[in-house]
Amino acid sequence: MTKTAKLILPRIAYPATMMLTLVGAYYLLGIQDSRVLGSYLPVFAGLALVMTLEYLIPNRREWRGNTGDVKNDFIFMALVQVLLPRLLALLAVFALIEPLQTAAPALVHGWPHGWPVGAQVALMLVSAEFPRYWLHRFAHTNPLLWRLHAVHHSVHKLYWLNVGRFHPLEKALQFVLDALPFMLLDVDEQVIALYFVFYAVNGFFQHSNIELRHGPLNYLISTAELHRWHHSRRVSEANNNYGNNLIIWDLVFGSWFLPKNRSVDELGLKNADYPMDFGSQMTTPFVRGITDKRVPLPTARKVARKVLLTLSMNYMGWRYWRPLRRALKQPALAQEHTLRQILDVNKHTEYGKQYGFAGINSVETFVNTLPIQEYGDLKPYVDQQIERGGPVITAHPPVLYAVTSGTTGSPKYLPVTPTSFHQLREAQRLILYHQFRQRPRAFYGQFLTIVSPAIEGHLAHGQPYGSASGLAYQMMPSLVRRAYIIPAEVFELTDYELKYALILRLALACENLTYIGTANPSSLLHLMALYQQGPQEYIDSIARGTFHLADRLPDKVAKAIAPRLQARPERANDLQSLLKDNPQASYAQLWPTLELVTTWTGGSCGIALNTLKKQLPPQAKVYELGYIASELRGTIPLNLSSAAGLPALNQHFFEFVEKNAWDAGERRTQGLGTLEGGAEYYLIVTTAAGLYRYFMNDILRVEGRHGATPLLTFVQKGRGVTNITGEKLYEGQVSEAMRRCEAELGLNFPFYILVADELAACYQLYAECPNQPTQSPKNIAAFIDRILGELNIEYRAKRDSGRLQPLHLEQLQPGAAEHYKQHHVAAGVRESQFKAQTLVYKRNQSFDFAPHLERSAH
Repeated sequence: MTKTAKLILPRIAYPATMMLTLVGAYYLLGIQDSRVLGSYLPVFAGLALVMTLEYLIPNRREWRGNTGDVKNDFIFMALVQVLLPRLLALLAVFALIEPLQTAAPALVHGWPHGWPVGAQVALMLVSAEFPRYWLHRFAHTNPLLWRLHAVHHSVHKLYWLNVGRFHPLEKALQFVLDALPFMLLDVDEQVIALYFVFYAVNGFFQHSNIELRHGPLNYLISTAELHRWHHSRRVSEANNNYGNNLIIWDLVFGSWFLPKNRSVDELGLKNADYPMDFGSQMTTPFVRGITDKRVPLPTARKVARKVLLTLSMNYMGWRYWRPLRRALKQPALAQEHTLRQILDVNKHTEYGKQYGFAGINSVETFVNTLPIQEYGDLKPYVDQQIERGGPVITAHPPVLYAVTSGTTGSPKYLPVTPTSFHQLREAQRLILYHQFRQRPRAFYGQFLTIVSPAIEGHLAHGQPYGSASGLAYQMMPSLVRRAYIIPAEVFELTDYELKYALILRLALACENLTYIGTANPSSLLHLMALYQQGPQEYIDSIARGTFHLADRLPDKVAKAIAPRLQARPERANDLQSLLKDNPQASYAQLWPTLELVTTWTGGSCGIALNTLKKQLPPQAKVYELGYIASELRGTIPLNLSSAAGLPALNQHFFEFVEKNAWDAGERRTQGLGTLEGGAEYYLIVTTAAGLYRYFMNDILRVEGRHGATPLLTFVQKGRGVTNITGEKLYEGQVSEAMRRCEAELGLNFPFYILVADELAACYQLYAECPNQPTQSPKNIAAFIDRILGELNIEYRAKRDSGRLQPLHLEQLQPGAAEHYKQHHVAAGVRESQFKAQTLVYKRNQSFDFAPHLERSAH
């Protein structure tokens, strides 16, 4: 066979054969008195082609059946697949169908007999597939059904003949679901015959030992590529792709599975002693201890939750992703529409009247009318609205005021209107939808999510202030809220250590943790550090159903967690065994079911994340939280492979100025559609919550495109730039230098801060380095100094000229990062939004590093 034929045949073999057999059957069935001929001749023709293809382009030569395999599979095919259905049909006609149709003649009107034949066949395929899907799925989870179904999974190779290997009792159940209902409805024989041809020929292909490439058909048909994974010896792979003819219900209910770039390994059951001959397999389901159980029997509640989750997520995709995807095709038009909506809603506010929102009819007019502003410019309007109420800067009264997470200065109060809160909820649902599409199993267990409290207090005139994300936590879809481990009241604790001790206690009691969400990965490292400081007291409290610090809890929190403090001796025993084997437990050991961690991955968070990743189970993936600030949710992250996200262009109006141009004094802005790939920009936003041409002081980078719309990722805060002698050193350059230092010198820096000392004209690096470097601090500092010069030519020039003094390294004791974080939390920074700056001026640095220095370094 030629190379061209070997390349083409795997792609055309299935569709060409199915088309040939179905068209042939339709033609033959149209000939009078040729029902048997029209049904069986196309099936035999399809079988002949399948057998020929198995010889010409086998998928695996070791899957070819030997004499014993063929003998037993032929018996199954003849007795169970051919003879039994006909006996069942004959019995059904006399015992059930004729009496029912006589008693209830209207029964036949339940089927659309007037539809075209092709439409009736399609309807029969889709409707028959639904009960067969659930019968098949339950056969993998119900111990009694699995005893029967294990017969089909006993094969260690796949070829066309063993498609008929079913226990007769299971075949009878299948008949009741996919044949009997249509006989009762008196579906036309031609329709049933065409269904039979599709069923039979597709079944031969499904089990065939042919090299096949189905492409898009893998999303419609239950193909051989999908069904081979269903026969995997690995339970996690086999419990997928339950479709009989079609795969649509697997897509709907989250059991579709087709890994890329690898093929299935071993097939069959884990029990190597399972008998393979026909006679033994008739009796094996009734013998104890022979079949291997696939998974524990799920409760009806768990099954219902999975179904409802899938339907809910699909609805979210239709409700939120569909309109956004349309907007992405024409970003400029979408942005103009968004701006018009914002101005129209707020045109009667005092601010809107002052700037003539009603008369602004274009983006150009808007840009020329309003100056670029910072919070100080908008603060008088916000203060007036807080003091007097009424539409000063927003048309609708805020539901609360979000407090910024700045590390210095007085708090900023940002209005969260009903519209902006609805937008936040919509963005969160979009992210959930994309996460579910890529990691559905993450949603089947329990959630550990850490947020700021929704309400932190009230302003002088009674308006609440707090966290929009905390409020959204309480307003997530009910199916997600029911999976929460932590009640919202826990986040209201002001005692930092008490709060995290309680979060850890509730999380440890959960053995089925699949999803973690937190803004900063350092929070998760702190949880593990707490556990390692005193695991026994947590284990004992889980065994007893108590919390060892319960006497310090406010009544409101104690009442909220009371239902969750139940005695769990089995879980405590598991934790005790784990502690005995490995005192330094990790996330992988405590929660091996973890599938997804949603957090910030860039900037200073990437430092803690690198340490956290080493503790995660192998299947757990990290999903970027996206660009989000107190002012807005800026991007919607799309996938696991990139930190870049789609700008929320149907919620906010975005303007950009290229980074170097802004630093040079340029203030002319550009829109989304004109951004260049790889370039970095300062962001200016206009939102429905009273921010008009608001300078975010954030730098974003363009990382590819989705259609006509650029994908954006957060690089650093604008304040993450220092300039002692004209070098303009950026936080991103510091991160890259540290990354290269770790890679080339074999070091690990879980925490570091580079401090610009303007008076001494030098940079001071404070860093934890727990793996006891063989290099001296002086040599490490010299290495980083050199790399910074390579990354920043102005830095190198200033160092060469002597205007900038050599970088100096001070090693920190382990745990310094946590002290640093607690210092800022105590100063008023919201813990869940805390981000350690990796580059700061000494004059802005309030933390005293001296008590945390490694004395041995001097």
